[in-house]
Amino acid sequence: MKKNGENEPKRIPEPFNSIQVNFCKNPMCPNFGVPALESIKGVKLPAKTKENVGKRSRDNYTVKGDKDLRCHKCGAEFPMKSNKGIHEEYSRICEYLTPEPVTEKTCRNDACANYGIPVSAGIQYYYRDGKQKSLAQRYKCRECDRVVTVNLDPTARQKKREVNTLVFKLLVNKMPLHRICEVAEISMPTLYNKIDFIYKQCRAFAGIQENRLRNLRLKRLQISIDRQEYMLNWTDTTDKRNVVVYALGSSDNRSSFVFGMHLNIDTGVNRDDVEADAEECGDYENRPPLRKFARFWLPPDFAEARVRVKARKRPTKAQKNKLQDDLEESYEETAQREDVESFEEINATIKPSNNGVQVHGEYTMYGHFLFLKHLLPGVEKIRFYMEKESGIRSACLAAFTDEVMQKKCDAFYVKINKGMTITQKNIAMAKGRAELEVYRASNSNYEEVSDNSLRALMLEIAILSNDFFYSGQYRDKWFCYPAPLKNEPEKAVSWLTDTGDNSYAGFHLSKLMLRASLFGVDRFFMQVRRRISLLERPMSSSSAMGRRWYGYSPYNPEHAVKILEIFRVFHNYVHATTDAKRRILKEGEVQRRPGEVTHNYLTPAMRLGLMDRQVSIDEVLSC
Repeated sequence: MKKNGENEPKRIPEPFNSIQVNFCKNPMCPNFGVPALESIKGVKLPAKTKENVGKRSRDNYTVKGDKDLRCHKCGAEFPMKSNKGIHEEYSRICEYLTPEPVTEKTCRNDACANYGIPVSAGIQYYYRDGKQKSLAQRYKCRECDRVVTVNLDPTARQKKREVNTLVFKLLVNKMPLHRICEVAEISMPTLYNKIDFIYKQCRAFAGIQENRLRNLRLKRLQISIDRQEYMLNWTDTTDKRNVVVYALGSSDNRSSFVFGMHLNIDTGVNRDDVEADAEECGDYENRPPLRKFARFWLPPDFAEARVRVKARKRPTKAQKNKLQDDLEESYEETAQREDVESFEEINATIKPSNNGVQVHGEYTMYGHFLFLKHLLPGVEKIRFYMEKESGIRSACLAAFTDEVMQKKCDAFYVKINKGMTITQKNIAMAKGRAELEVYRASNSNYEEVSDNSLRALMLEIAILSNDFFYSGQYRDKWFCYPAPLKNEPEKAVSWLTDTGDNSYAGFHLSKLMLRASLFGVDRFFMQVRRRISLLERPMSSSSAMGRRWYGYSPYNPEHAVKILEIFRVFHNYVHATTDAKRRILKEGEVQRRPGEVTHNYLTPAMRLGLMDRQVSIDEVLSC
């Protein structure tokens, strides 16, 4: 080590662009939102008192091993993350919101007085001179008569631009790529060019519209968040390992508007370049959160992860069919991870992608929540309903720390038994229905009360009587959801943003828990599986030692990234669904017939208030 502290090892990752996520994620802890000190050199120990004998420290945190912190206030342990890596992932996710710079056409004659003066400068420099066959506008320079062509139509250079709309429709209606080529009478290279073009136009359209979300004033949003796994096929028969990628999605439960669907892979960088640069700068010798490429899965990370998964013991429970047992098993499995926020399991049948570089899933989660914070500053209050995953929880509380303390943001875990058969769902729903009716019969005043109001009352009684069970290092309180519906037949809810100040009355908290659902994002996930051929549920045609070939799965993750974004734009702005509402009788109208309803076809963007009309595919493509 050099003198004057040069090259002194860093204690924690330094802040980057105002991002610092290395603090306790327990809202009831005094250290919540208070990061660890970057250096304790020169910091004096606190005075010795009866209370802190043997517990004195220069900081409220202790660095454990290579990448963990332990909070002295509540005892929680959590992994450190690279703030620079989180910012890089956040920037990647937000990239589409920044429009590409437009290079204006000018006279190309460097000896002309108009050289460097754009066509938009006016008629004193250029005049119109007809149009080309592609409908591109021709201009002539008034000084040298050079022709300047301005093409405002993004499809002008495409030979078969008339099939763009057809290809778009087939992509989002589960048509395999080879069948699209047959129907549209195009070659596979042309199809890939069409997908690139459609993806580019969808991103441009979404960027224009979703930038307006920042100015949208909304009172409440109920956002459900979950992740979905996609398996990619191998491309080399000598290495028959699959590539597994994960998409983190968020959707408003009321409008079904999907804010983002982000895969943990960066297709904009070259893997060989990153690996060579990492080796050259000595990244492999650094602690993981202090690396230059901390957010990427690099070869040594894959090797270490395979060893850890092989050594990990799976918890076993006598009654795996019960939701509480599943929750306890989930917490135990999380506790056994080397990094509790890292959910990816890398085994001998999985390999890194050859295209782009895979991102550690937790970094995509942090970037996703920072993206939501950037996108929704005008929302008065946000409620997050999240699948039980440690990385999602940490990312949410790190991004919305101030909003949690100001009671502008609440987060809930929602645990659903997703492995039930239809018969088990019917039995569970009937049992819940019977419990609801027993509770209704317990008081004559409840006879005319709606089912939802009864559920809220049952939750309020459970909250006031402390009818819950604890789980996890943060002692999460889990409440069983009374009489859940068929799509979520067994459900438990945990309030993660309890700051311990009793600011919510029992009935208010019960109403928030009553709305706890993953319906919005799960519905979108279901549509992805049903409407996107490349991403449907695996239909394997062969297997060997756990390695499988999936019939329609893509070979290149870049195709999954593009088609997911195309479908998200289609879902949000183009695809209208019906809201069945009873028709309100006008003055003088006769009584409506039984069951008479009106059907209002609305897109998620219309329900959210972002758009006032349904958008056509042609409008998206001409953006």
